[in-house]
Amino acid sequence: MPPVDDCLPQGYVDGTYLDNTGGTWHAEDGPWKAEKLGVALEHERTILACLGRSSSAIRLVDLGCGSGAALSAAIRILAGHGLIVDAVGVDPAGDAVEVAGRLFPSLRVIQGTLVDAPAADLLMLFDVIEHLVRPDDFLREAVKKARFIALHIPVEESVWARLRGLREQQRVEVGHLHFYHRWSALRLLRGCGLEILGWEYTSSSAEGRRPSTTARGRVVDKLRRRAFLLSPDAAAHTVGGCGLMVLCRGALA
Repeated sequence: MPPVDDCLPQGYVDGTYLDNTGGTWHAEDGPWKAEKLGVALEHERTILACLGRSSSAIRLVDLGCGSGAALSAAIRILAGHGLIVDAVGVDPAGDAVEVAGRLFPSLRVIQGTLVDAPAADLLMLFDVIEHLVRPDDFLREAVKKARFIALHIPVEESVWARLRGLREQQRVEVGHLHFYHRWSALRLLRGCGLEILGWEYTSSSAEGRRPSTTARGRVVDKLRRRAFLLSPDAAAHTVGGCGLMVLCRGALA
């Protein structure tokens, strides 16, 4: 098998991704993703119970941490459950490490890849696998490094995306190489040895985050909100704008 580091596209480390996100590395999305992790953990409390039995600080690792915003918020959420957290962010892009150091100077963030990440009690992989050349190879190695894994995965394979040709836009603007339905994402995780403990849909559109400024965009936002309220599954596969928060058991559990 080729080195797992080869799974990473060049655009992620050469400054392209930083430029395409306006220099923020999507810091504005980090707290929201961490909030969704908190909700998922509330629904799957066996993970919190297992982590709570630790006699020392739990190791929280955010691989592909970007700006560090999600990791910073996740630390606060876990601390709210009475957990002592030893956290480290890992990102292969030097630009991301610089952004994280500027925004969260007290956060420990290192430049590296999966092979550099320490073993984790809880490994965060938020919006990572869609960027990888070979996500299956990556996941088979990642499962060996954690007790539990939390993934956030965009669900971008929708009728709306196909009609609007959004695949190419996502590929060019934010470097997405893979596009998932709910079932294809979960099938990938299971096929790579992750035991799925729970999952749920997320939707920034349904919550009114980043409202569109165009008339057509506002119509789409309204459709997505209404569809998500009626049926998240149907909304994800028709009008899109959804993601998945998935909680898994790793090999170290």
